[in-house]
Amino acid sequence: MSKTIYEMLALIRKRPMVFIGKKSVSNMHIFLNGFQYAQDRQGRGSAFIEPLPFAHFNTFVSYKYQEPAPMGWSRIILSQTDQDEEQGLDLFFKLLDEFCALKVSDCMAVSLTEQNKNYHETADKVPKQAVFMEEYEHDLTKCPLVPVYIHAVRIYCVQFTNSMDTQQNSLFLFAVEFEDAICCEELLRSKGKVMEHVKHCFGDVLWETVSPDCFYQKPVYHRRHITDVKGNGEYWV
Repeated sequence: MSKTIYEMLALIRKRPMVFIGKKSVSNMHIFLNGFQYAQDRQGRGSAFIEPLPFAHFNTFVSYKYQEPAPMGWSRIILSQTDQDEEQGLDLFFKLLDEFCALKVSDCMAVSLTEQNKNYHETADKVPKQAVFMEEYEHDLTKCPLVPVYIHAVRIYCVQFTNSMDTQQNSLFLFAVEFEDAICCEELLRSKGKVMEHVKHCFGDVLWETVSPDCFYQKPVYHRRHITDVKGNGEYWV
């Protein structure tokens, strides 16, 4: 059976040079990029949202050090260690422990109505995803656009609190449920940011408090990539 990324990280932590060549946070980043690519091809989801999909680690590090996420977590970490690769790897594992210590403290949900779904599919301001088609490979601007959360049935705002954080700072997960899976789309700094995004995508909605046990019911992934104009897709870990 293939290992999850967290199982792999536990092995690397014990013997980094066996897996990444030397004690280097940059080498770790390169290794994990390849590992995640392989996981995406396998399409293996998790059973719950604790810990969060590792894809959100970059956002977590960006928020912690107030650096732009496009820098990438390894470069942000190196900026905190005077470009020292070994210290960077030590800091990586410290941050990983903090990230994995994030626990659900509250969960709210929206069961999408037909009106909400119609809004998402017809409103011009709703974000779209381009669907790659071979006939347009020489001009990708002509690829058809599909509403990014098409076929969604439920939306979640999940509050995470880090038990290792004495200031009790919270982060909020925007998650989308489809018929066959749940996707942990974005990690945001406030509940208001999640609710603002949901209203932007689905119009007026009704929130209710729910149990996070609902995440046990379906596989959990990071994101859903739309593959055709009907809105069918594949899931990324």
